[in-house]
Amino acid sequence: MADKIKDFYNKDAEHYESERFLSLAGKYADFAHKQIICSLNNSWEGERILDLGCGTGRISLEMAGKGATVVSADFSNEMLKILTQQANRNVYPVMMDAHKLAVSDAVFDGCICINAIHLISDYEDVLHEIGRVLKPGGFVILNFPNLLGLYLPVGLFVNLTKKSVVRDVYSRWFTINEMRNALLSAGMKIDEIKGYMPFPVSTPKVMLGIAKTLDRLSRNSLLKYVS
Repeated sequence: MADKIKDFYNKDAEHYESERFLSLAGKYADFAHKQIICSLNNSWEGERILDLGCGTGRISLEMAGKGATVVSADFSNEMLKILTQQANRNVYPVMMDAHKLAVSDAVFDGCICINAIHLISDYEDVLHEIGRVLKPGGFVILNFPNLLGLYLPVGLFVNLTKKSVVRDVYSRWFTINEMRNALLSAGMKIDEIKGYMPFPVSTPKVMLGIAKTLDRLSRNSLLKYVS
């Protein structure tokens, strides 16, 4: 399974950015991800951050631009090659297995794990590894597809078939309570929830304003529990 997933993302690397973040809707998704992440830490200056499942490094580069030192970890060498072409002196691309991170205990101020945890079947092991490498009082920022949300039928289909709707790769959706319990088991707790309402990257321009408004409303309102 691991080899199949790695092969998928090595082949996907060349088109990763263009297929997800270059359309108008995709650019908004990229903006929203970065906006939410940045809002969850008062200052990134001097912080030592692990970007786990970094892909081609869009989040790593954003954090480095705000003064953080970022270890960008992924198991896809093709993704990391693309990041290496853009990386600056504060970004360190490293090929690592998320299940067994090749670093000592308690070395990072924080970990960012975006669009990744739901693609890992034994995600509990990865959460334990994240907890191990964080300093006392450290933080993790992660996102996941919410099963009990507006896309419930899609989530039920994904969990039944154990693969993404649009790509032939393992995927799983979670309830907030499932993720809360998994984090508690790894020695962590949820301090804050921010809503993000995803919509297809092919969303036409005429519908984009409505989609953005719905997303912004989900950020801090009760909608965050179904987004």
